[in-house]
Amino acid sequence: MSSAVTGKALVGVSACLLGEEVRYNGAHKLDDFICGELARVVDLRPVCPEVDIGLGVPREPIQLTRSENGTRLVAVESGTDLTAAMESYAEAKVRELDAAGICGYVLKARSPSCGLGSVPIDGAGAGDGLFAATLRKLGGRLPTTEETNLEEAADREAFLARVLAYRRLRDLFDGGWKAADLVKHHTRQKLLLMAQSPDLYSQLGRLVAEAAGAEPADVENSYRLLTMEAFEQQATAERHANALEHMQGYLRKPASEADYAGLERKISSFRNGELDLAGVLADFRRLVKKHSVDYLSLQVYLEPQPAELLAGQEN
Repeated sequence: MSSAVTGKALVGVSACLLGEEVRYNGAHKLDDFICGELARVVDLRPVCPEVDIGLGVPREPIQLTRSENGTRLVAVESGTDLTAAMESYAEAKVRELDAAGICGYVLKARSPSCGLGSVPIDGAGAGDGLFAATLRKLGGRLPTTEETNLEEAADREAFLARVLAYRRLRDLFDGGWKAADLVKHHTRQKLLLMAQSPDLYSQLGRLVAEAAGAEPADVENSYRLLTMEAFEQQATAERHANALEHMQGYLRKPASEADYAGLERKISSFRNGELDLAGVLADFRRLVKKHSVDYLSLQVYLEPQPAELLAGQEN
């Protein structure tokens, strides 16, 4: 386990996506979103497995092929087998990144080293690049994606939500922790988990309630697994609206009738697609601050959400 991370979440990224000229032909594949919006809210760690194992720039193209010994990484023209070198490097690199506190990874699509399920094998079918395969195997529930899966706003927000969830888990578990720390962490996550997955929210609650008498390693593994499963689900407008209504209940007494009714109208507008989540959360933040509602002030749900972070909004 690494020590608890600090600062922004650390995200690995194929170096060519940051504009580094490390591709086989000496070119790059600079991605505007990764270098722009994403780079503002996370720390990016560029990695080029092919250069790191000693292949030059430019270099002979490489490809994945099938053999009796499984999938192999070979040079196209010379036939040099690079499988052992890449697998050895990948295992060491993934462990290094984990020790550094990595919370996500963006991989280059179709790359024989970095592609995630998109790499042609013998010109037919597709699979993982060798580095990506090791990352998937050793990384567990680490949020991973290809740059081609970050073209839509909803997909970008979902990926960042997963990265931030993973980061919070690292903050809790990567140092020493006690049952009381888990309770405090879970309390702060409740409304966000409710919006992500009501079922998993309930399962996590039961896990936390029984944690004091359970084996810590089992609790940690289960809590990590269930949390990341929740963030792999789509947080629908209806789920968000239910979480917002739950949160609204805490303001029934301290808020004025006008403010309370205003929240109700905004939640309804959000549920009907007439208002975005940020528009509702802004009112909640104002009223929670105004009335010093301690339970709500601690909620991660009221921190800037991925859509707001990526848009560069200040709250």
